[in-house]
Amino acid sequence: MNRPPPAGRFFWNELHTPDPAKALELYENVPGMTRQAMEAPGFTYYVLAKDGVGRAGVSGEATEGAAHWLPYVSVDDADATLPRARKLGAESCAGPADIPGVGRFGVLTDPTGASIAVMKVIPRSG
Repeated sequence: MNRPPPAGRFFWNELHTPDPAKALELYENVPGMTRQAMEAPGFTYYVLAKDGVGRAGVSGEATEGAAHWLPYVSVDDADATLPRARKLGAESCAGPADIPGVGRFGVLTDPTGASIAVMKVIPRSG
């Protein structure tokens, strides 16, 4: 069984962009990544991989404003992390919510306006 990343570790990055095709072309040709399309309800999510290992995701779903990267940090409990962050001045933007087969996550904006996602990752078998 593959273990989830330890709590507190950055483990994923996600690009939210109004033009996924243009972004994918850059990441395939500059750092030499490959893409794998995953169909989600209402949009396509792309996993960028290097040497067969997923490194980041690209999404055009619900992108408002400028393109931006969203880093993910592993937590022991997304449901407990979100209210604790709000007490410390963060704003909860999404979640907690489940991503089937992946984990439970939420998105926060810190007191300076920067966004971050927190996730309790489900261990994978295999």
